[in-house]
Amino acid sequence: MRFEEAATQPSQTFEAQYRWVNPRRDSSRLAGGGRVGSAPPEKPPPRGGPSGSPAAPPRLPFTPAGAASPPQNDLNHAAGARLLYHLFDDRVSLGASLLDFEFREPEQQYRLIGVDFGWSTRYADLSGEAVYRTRRNTGSVDERGGFVQAVIPLRPRLSLVGRYERYKTAVIAQTTTINTLGVNYRLRPTVSFKVEYRYGSHNALVAPDGWLASFAVLF
Repeated sequence: MRFEEAATQPSQTFEAQYRWVNPRRDSSRLAGGGRVGSAPPEKPPPRGGPSGSPAAPPRLPFTPAGAASPPQNDLNHAAGARLLYHLFDDRVSLGASLLDFEFREPEQQYRLIGVDFGWSTRYADLSGEAVYRTRRNTGSVDERGGFVQAVIPLRPRLSLVGRYERYKTAVIAQTTTINTLGVNYRLRPTVSFKVEYRYGSHNALVAPDGWLASFAVLF
């Protein structure tokens, strides 16, 4: 599981997870669950330093904190807004999001637009989101996609989770599809533990197949 990999191979595990949230190279998950955002990958760093020591890690928009790799941020600016409308006694929600952002290197301006929904019934909770990203200087759509998700209660604290995602990114020529099946157990109303299996097509770069586990505390 993911937490076992982190204990034995922290650098490899972090790199796989990092690509997932890197806005310049791959995709990032929005508040509702969609993934968007990418740009052509950077050239790989040299294999070693002048004295044969390991080369310094490449500069990326966001890097881990620490003495050897201080935080970096290649965003010039970013501004966004979100509207959320509830109806039918909060059983249905409709949302819309807008985000404008600009990178420092290479200098690119993007606009991200998304719509999402949520629907709670007696037997399941359904949610989904559709997003697309355009280059502001040309207005052309360079990334788009979306997801749908169902959460089915099995017992008071145990739920079955299923999700289907489909994306077209600037990093991968083919359309990426991701399927996820998992179970979520709530130890307390604000504490949950989830185990899931993920598989798909053309997804090795952004979300490889495999088992994952997570522990979440909600505030």
